[in-house]
Amino acid sequence: MAEDVSKETERRYYTGPREWGPENFAGLCISPSEVVEREIDGLLRTMAAAAIDPRRALHELTVKIEEGEKED
Repeated sequence: MAEDVSKETERRYYTGPREWGPENFAGLCISPSEVVEREIDGLLRTMAAAAIDPRRALHELTVKIEEGEKED
């Protein structure tokens, strides 16, 4: 069995009631739209660093998807 904690120790470590409001978890939880936004930002930065035109890359991706659908 666990020992009883002395009142002195309890007073020393007790910090009061904890509030579980959303502001306590602001850095931990993000919405799905924020995840998508971060992914798109990262992708655009990567493309810019590699001097890739996003419109051309999107067009090529669309063509590949359409060709893949035709093969099915």
